[in-house]
Amino acid sequence: MKLTELKGIGPKTEALFNKLGINSCEDLMRYYPVHYEAYNPPVSIGELKDGQYAAVEVRIMGAVNLFNSNRGLTIVSTAVKDLTGTLRLSWYNQPYIKGRLVRGEQFVFHGIVRKTPRGLSMEHPKIFTHEQYQEKIKTLTTVYGLTKGLSNNTFVKAMTEAFEKVTGQAEYLPNSILTYHQLMGEREAMYKIHFPISMEDMIQARSRLAFDEFFLFILSLKLMKRHETQTMFDQPFKASWETEQVISRLPYQLTNAQLRTWHEIEQDLTRPGAMHRLIQGDVGSGKTIIAFLSMVMAADNGTQSALMAPTEVLARQHYKNLCQMIEEGLIENIKPVLLVGSQKKKER
Repeated sequence: MKLTELKGIGPKTEALFNKLGINSCEDLMRYYPVHYEAYNPPVSIGELKDGQYAAVEVRIMGAVNLFNSNRGLTIVSTAVKDLTGTLRLSWYNQPYIKGRLVRGEQFVFHGIVRKTPRGLSMEHPKIFTHEQYQEKIKTLTTVYGLTKGLSNNTFVKAMTEAFEKVTGQAEYLPNSILTYHQLMGEREAMYKIHFPISMEDMIQARSRLAFDEFFLFILSLKLMKRHETQTMFDQPFKASWETEQVISRLPYQLTNAQLRTWHEIEQDLTRPGAMHRLIQGDVGSGKTIIAFLSMVMAADNGTQSALMAPTEVLARQHYKNLCQMIEEGLIENIKPVLLVGSQKKKER
């Protein structure tokens, strides 16, 4: 379903959603919140901490100021106090706020706390009466990752209508799995991750969606493995005596686990099907030497190999170690070359 079929979303707003990778209502429904604003009971100003969402209930006793800044902003500001401290409140380009903050009346201010050189402050806190905030306590408000021009309120409105208009797909997990893992239905989880009634609701929804991510990831790996193992090669590797020579030259003995892992890889490489294997081990457990042996076997069979690393620092470390083994005569008949992103085009 197109985003423009939702109320208030025209081509310009649709383009803003597109920037976030949201190209349909279905994409929108799977664009999950980055965090939640929790409406907890109000605390004293002295209990506020930098960076937290919190609420304070205070009476307006001082002046409420309205002025224009040098940057062309209209700013409403006031300072509120209780027995434990002072909190500065400010709103930008919302001059009507001044009319709401009547001196002598009590309000609950909810927002994110910032510690500044002038003390604690809240920018753009939400304003509630005592009765309004009591209804909010223990509820959650979703907060989405935004782009310039899109507000959180626009997201919530669009999300609400999308769930009303887009019908859910049939549940793909059998009831036995849902019951065994105590999971809610997929449609219910998708709805409650956006509109949780409580923290427990949100946690249960997140558990179901996390289960889906892991399940589908593992399933895709198995399908990939099945496909790759069925892919045949005309010239599988031949067993390499050179790898045994390297093992015998090492200044240490490979452990039984390392030898077993290497022999399994060696057997995979000599079969006509593609190898699909993950080696898992702690730092220092010997994964790199297994990779080097695989590269030696590839070179002995007249082919190239690539050892990829997630960072340039690690790539250079692997290259240095391989060159050192060649200099010490532990590995022969291969020519390593370093290729990293910071190299100039001519060097590559």
